[in-house]
Amino acid sequence: MENEDIECIAEEMKPAEITLDFPSVGATENIMLASVFVDGVTKIRNAAKEPEIEDLQNMLNKMGANIKGAGSSTIEITGVKHLENISYRVMPDRIEAGTLLCAVAANGRRYKTSKC
Repeated sequence: MENEDIECIAEEMKPAEITLDFPSVGATENIMLASVFVDGVTKIRNAAKEPEIEDLQNMLNKMGANIKGAGSSTIEITGVKHLENISYRVMPDRIEAGTLLCAVAANGRRYKTSKC
């Protein structure tokens, strides 16, 4: 760990069954990303179920990954050798939209916008 950065170095990564203490979006996403090239099957138990996890699975699968189960508490990642470059529209951020709505509500005014 250096400053606020955490760097992990592994000569070889192996498939595993990982059970999260609590369903964390960040932990689930990072395990999915780290496991996509691992030879074998990695399972995440007690995985986060948010729509962003499903969107990440959809994007990675479109790139050639083999991921199943996003949206449920168990996600299975079968490692692949490579991913393809793609064009993908990432879903809108629900947290950002909620923050903007709170800011408008706190202001007590009405605003008209073409996009949120």
